[in-house]
Amino acid sequence: MKAKYLGLDLSSPIVVSSSPYTATVSNIEQCVRNGAGAVVLKSIFEEQIYRQAASLDRMEGYGDAGEYLERYLGEAYKAELLELVSDAAKTGIPVIGSINCAGAGDAWIEYAAAMQQAGASALELNIFLLPTDRRASAQEIESHYAGIVRKVVAEVTIPVSVKLPMRLTNVLSVGDALLGRGAGGLVLYNRFFEPDIDIEKMCLVNGDPFSEPGELRN
Repeated sequence: MKAKYLGLDLSSPIVVSSSPYTATVSNIEQCVRNGAGAVVLKSIFEEQIYRQAASLDRMEGYGDAGEYLERYLGEAYKAELLELVSDAAKTGIPVIGSINCAGAGDAWIEYAAAMQQAGASALELNIFLLPTDRRASAQEIESHYAGIVRKVVAEVTIPVSVKLPMRLTNVLSVGDALLGRGAGGLVLYNRFFEPDIDIEKMCLVNGDPFSEPGELRN
């Protein structure tokens, strides 16, 4: 059963989402053997670079080491992800690069251009801008989503989709704005691994990572 997604011709309507199944070439090859029409690669997370650099900087404590670590770790991490893009593209099915950045800065553009050059057939922008400013309106926050899409689409020639967070004021309005800025499609929805609170021990604990039938209502 053939299908079309983001303008791409797929041999199957099954698209494997960003996950451990798409984090290595061997796993991707197994997905192909089992009928996948396309894969969304494991996301590149800008915040992971910041977190790892901050952790090492605390241990070392050498002046401006944090900035150096961010740059060094970022280049190494990006090179590893781009190698995965290049190798996965050789499997013969469309490879969709996934990007998750910490804010509305230029890292989205940098990663998008690099993934296209490495052989990605399309991009999926995994956007979630944490609303930490109590003075920012929903319209302001959502306009940042559209701004990211506009900048990325202007820098690449491959199709771009957006993976939406679940908690938006008006999903249809946001979708129209993103499509108007050049997005080729929308992915519903981004599901977060949310922590819980143990009220007996007064500490954060991991939430259940698995989906439940009740979530289908969303």
